[in-house]
Amino acid sequence: QRVLHAAPLPTKCCTTAVLFSAGDALAHSSVLEDARASPATTARTPGPATTARTPGQGRDEALRRNLAFSSYGGLFGAPTQHYFFNFMERNVAVGLAASPGLQAFTRVAVHSATYAPISVFAMFVWCPVVAAGGGGVSEAISNATPERVARTWAAGSVFWIPTMMSIYRWVPLSH
Repeated sequence: QRVLHAAPLPTKCCTTAVLFSAGDALAHSSVLEDARASPATTARTPGPATTARTPGQGRDEALRRNLAFSSYGGLFGAPTQHYFFNFMERNVAVGLAASPGLQAFTRVAVHSATYAPISVFAMFVWCPVVAAGGGGVSEAISNATPERVARTWAAGSVFWIPTMMSIYRWVPLSH
């Protein structure tokens, strides 16, 4: 808490980078476990950092993918959410302070309709570009189709909408 109060943005950036790296490692280990259980199916659903996830993915490629997700979390996700949460606390549903549940619901609706799709699109562009060493920007943008962004947003909403309700309801956003 002391570090968060003293340096909120750097603390959030470092924490988010570590969490995104751990999340990618966990997700990738799950994909590899699935491949071991069902060796006939080696190709995986395309993700934002690779065109196919296969059990034979090389160590360097896995590290580049992990760095891409980690850097997205630490350099894009954390800073933009830091400022977005502060904006939301100061400007969205401030007249509903007497009804914290309705205030949280309103903020989640605004967050889900504005920040979330932009964040998903940014992830679909950022991760392949970083994993490729800075190249392929136009290809990454063309692969970030509205359909892929919408599917990813919808799948993520299963987890993120309840999580955001908790954050907007009980966590002070000003940190």
